[in-house]
Amino acid sequence: MITISYEEAAIRGDLNIHKIKELASLGYFKTSDTLLSGRRIDQDSFDQYLANQKPIAQVQKEMIIRKKETLNMKETVSAPNGKQLDKLTRYGWSVKGKRGVPKDIPKNQIRIDLTYQREPTIGKVQKIQSEFNWPAFGRIMVSSRKDGFFYVFDGGHRLTATMSRSDIKNIPCDVFIFDSIQEEASAFRDANINRKPMSIFHRYHAGLVANDRDTLYIDAILKKNGVRLLQKVDSPLSFKAIGACYRMVQDSPEDFEVAVSVTAELCKNYPIYEHLLGGLFYLQRNIPGGLNNQSLKKKILKIGPDALLQAAHAAISYNRKSGQKVWADGMLKEINKNRHNEFKYKEGVSE
Repeated sequence: MITISYEEAAIRGDLNIHKIKELASLGYFKTSDTLLSGRRIDQDSFDQYLANQKPIAQVQKEMIIRKKETLNMKETVSAPNGKQLDKLTRYGWSVKGKRGVPKDIPKNQIRIDLTYQREPTIGKVQKIQSEFNWPAFGRIMVSSRKDGFFYVFDGGHRLTATMSRSDIKNIPCDVFIFDSIQEEASAFRDANINRKPMSIFHRYHAGLVANDRDTLYIDAILKKNGVRLLQKVDSPLSFKAIGACYRMVQDSPEDFEVAVSVTAELCKNYPIYEHLLGGLFYLQRNIPGGLNNQSLKKKILKIGPDALLQAAHAAISYNRKSGQKVWADGMLKEINKNRHNEFKYKEGVSE
């Protein structure tokens, strides 16, 4: 759940902050209490409240205009009277805190305060350790405390990774000074809550430019089979579950290639969904002969994508869980319907 402060809500809705508090107390939108920041407003429920106050078309029009104005790479915006207004004034933008001071700090002088931070994830730390990259490392943000040490509030995984590397002695940091640990913890929250992770599509396109091996392989296989990578799956051979492709390639690139080939043949006039490709990938890996078994492949093509997807969804409902095996189980049940010699998994694979 994304939350915003009363001040942010007032700016967002062009309302007086006292009006925001009054509406919140009357239950017009959801609120929640946090230890560090007090009461905050659920952004989705507040946006819904705003939308209910005006015709949808008007809300959409205003959002489009505002986005264009705020994203325009100028410091000013035209007012109704034709004058140019500073965007800071026009939109009530604010700035919180002061800029940090850049400084290289010996890593043994930097600590992590686990009273408000989570323990570092081992896998993430190990990846940074083994594939260390200075441009990706960037700078970490630390708080200078009175005990003489620096406490990281953004970059804990990166810092932890350097502790095992003898070639790294000093850490590039931005040093901030806070009046209290509460302020420091608030900065930790702000640094993480406002950060949007890289989308899988951005990772994919960046991987193409960077000549990433897995990305280039996936791209080649999809293009070879006419599969089009789109964010909206609504046309023949359109597909968007690129994250699933990375996982399948890591498990078995050869089986991924066969699964994509059969799925593309199956979906000449149909979008490709992850359940379908993932289920066929599992069958390829776990049925003797895989999808190269012509009897199995012929039956799959005869059944068609609709019936196979319905079978996968039925298996999800029955098992109350999802995943490649569940999808494949449902599809295999449909494939074996009315067959005397049923297709079965290899020995050692649970039915």
